[in-house]
Amino acid sequence: MAAEHLEDRRQMAKLEGTRQNCAACLVSVAQHFPSSGLTLNERFAMYQRRAAEKEMARPRKSPEIHR
Repeated sequence: MAAEHLEDRRQMAKLEGTRQNCAACLVSVAQHFPSSGLTLNERFAMYQRRAAEKEMARPRKSPEIHR
């Protein structure tokens, strides 16, 4: 039982180290890209709005009847 507990703690320590490495990589990469000043929510809303505007600007075809 104690050996299992020790192994679990080792695995948890490995996972924590991996998490820390991933976080450090993300921070490092993020430093190379300037902030647009928009939140993710604002950015996605902008993309959705543009897509909706394009859709509305497209000419509508009359429905075809297939028999």
